[in-house]
Amino acid sequence: MLYNDIEREVMASAIQANMRTSSPAVYRGISAIADSYLGHVDFHGQRILDIGPGQCDFLDIVKKKGAITFGVDYDPAVLKLGEMRGHNMTSCNLRKDWPFKGVKFDGIFCRASINCYWFAIAEDDAPLREFLGNIAKSLKPTGWMWILPWNKPVESQESLVGATRAAIGEWAKQSRIRIEVVGKEEKSRYGLVYALPFVETWTKNCVPAVGRDLRRAGRWKTFGRCQPPPEPAASLYTAYEACRKRVLARDTSAAAEQASVFSILEYPNDFLLALSGAESGVENGWGEAYAAFIASRPRSGVLYSFLAGCATDLTQARLDKTPGTKGRVFAWGWTYWGRSAVYAYRATGEQRFADIVVDVYERLLNERDDSLDMVDDLRQRVTKCWGVFTPEEGHVRACEVTTTGLILLPICDLLLSEAGDALSSEQRERLLLSITDCLDEFDGEMLFEETVQGGYFRAPFDNSIEGLNHTHAFAAALVKAYQLTGNEKYRRDAKSIARYFLAACAAEENGSYSWAYAPSPGNLREEHPPMSMAERNLKHGVGGEAFYKAAVTIEFPAAAYGSDLGLSTQDLERIADSFLKNVLQPDDDLNLYISSRKIRPAGEVAQKHSTLYMLIAGFSLLDSVRPEIRGKLVRLFGRRPDWFPRGWFGGSVGSMALARFMSETRQRLDE
Repeated sequence: MLYNDIEREVMASAIQANMRTSSPAVYRGISAIADSYLGHVDFHGQRILDIGPGQCDFLDIVKKKGAITFGVDYDPAVLKLGEMRGHNMTSCNLRKDWPFKGVKFDGIFCRASINCYWFAIAEDDAPLREFLGNIAKSLKPTGWMWILPWNKPVESQESLVGATRAAIGEWAKQSRIRIEVVGKEEKSRYGLVYALPFVETWTKNCVPAVGRDLRRAGRWKTFGRCQPPPEPAASLYTAYEACRKRVLARDTSAAAEQASVFSILEYPNDFLLALSGAESGVENGWGEAYAAFIASRPRSGVLYSFLAGCATDLTQARLDKTPGTKGRVFAWGWTYWGRSAVYAYRATGEQRFADIVVDVYERLLNERDDSLDMVDDLRQRVTKCWGVFTPEEGHVRACEVTTTGLILLPICDLLLSEAGDALSSEQRERLLLSITDCLDEFDGEMLFEETVQGGYFRAPFDNSIEGLNHTHAFAAALVKAYQLTGNEKYRRDAKSIARYFLAACAAEENGSYSWAYAPSPGNLREEHPPMSMAERNLKHGVGGEAFYKAAVTIEFPAAAYGSDLGLSTQDLERIADSFLKNVLQPDDDLNLYISSRKIRPAGEVAQKHSTLYMLIAGFSLLDSVRPEIRGKLVRLFGRRPDWFPRGWFGGSVGSMALARFMSETRQRLDE
């Protein structure tokens, strides 16, 4: 703000035209940033730097709160104004130098005054790394940072975006700085509407998104059934994992664990008894002790601390990728651990689990194309979905059914749960609209196989037939949208996909179904002789799908179970049997494929694909069809630590199975 004629005269010569006139809206936005992001900070005596302070609004605000204020700019008018206001001003062109080497600040603020593309040079990111490193070095270890960069490349720098993002992302991780997209509502609230490809902030030790969310206060009309028990400050998940590792390493005893195990397991007696047996030399005693640990119900705080970490880290993955291209990055983790939080709510009634789901989904909405105002390259419009860009599939950024379905499943499940009924009407309707808006973007894109009138999709990037697992993630969301809204079109589309899937299912001699990964119209069932590694005639792309893909394919039939959506109870039983009879093998072994006519021992590739192997936990969704699945999976995770070396937490899908089993049991997961 400019408060008198003298200040207006000084700023009349400002280099940037927008600095020459006052804007109360800009001041209000900066004041709101200070209150929302930095409301916890005691500014008295703090040394605060504003990079490119403009009309010095932020410096004025924190100076009134007792801060010692510093500004840096190359514009003589800005420097003069700052000095008139009593701020310590430094003249410097930051493209050429950083004037605060060896100087430390308690806080660093910058509102749209630096551009990383000043330093973007082909095959040389050293200047950018030096610039960013200097900023980080000037912040005290306990200090805070709030920077909104004006990162806008010129046309000749478009090819440098990837390398520039990678350098920024690596710096942020090393410096423990969060990079967050600013959503539409916060842009308006803080006056951050800029002509940038996207608006993001770099923050450290600021109030997190959940603390700034104004909707949170009125989110619930009723509260959860239970309050979480008092817990130690240390992460219970960390304590749980430490105990599990000690047992796996055979480096503990019942006496050593006695004091702490009750804080991480609800009913640890079976585990302690097995551990005592291991100490006394019982045959396979350590294996039994580990299996007993895996089968024990962890306390809710174990799961919560794991999920809270997932929530914190979600948007910080793949910082090298630009906003609007990270749909798959979000989807494949969130879809599982987000539902883990829903099942944990069902198991415990603790509202904190439901809050995790809504809080994270709100942040994902900020990353949606309509919030970013980004045009889908294929559809040539802004969609209410999450964009995907994979250079190996072509230089096209577009949304897809797979990512859409996976991201929507946790919020759908929350709304279908008791927690959904506890939401305020306004919040529930807004979240529900976000789901249907997203699904509706694909209206008219489903194709039909003429002989069975079955629905399928083609991939947007190469026009290939979408794999069943991809389509079924979307179909599962259609089922849940129908259950939430009663809208007939979701039921109609789900039934069409069911017809295509059932036409692709081959009935095996043992009463199970098998299906291929991406059956094609006109050739839905591929006939083939028995195949195996032993006979050296196995073809990965022919016949039964690999179990780690089938674990996603079953999302749709599992969601449709008990509904009139074209899949009978017998169909579901045969689908579940594909896991029980064809994948599970004697002696806790696995077949890589869901067909009894396509055999490859899973152990041959287990170590190389351990992350994919965690997807077997996805079959937990079928335990309502075949209840024995729960016990089989608990046994497998307990008996094969060589395949699942991090137990239930080796991948987010494992945490979903764990929480689901907790919601179905009282003492042991395999009871």
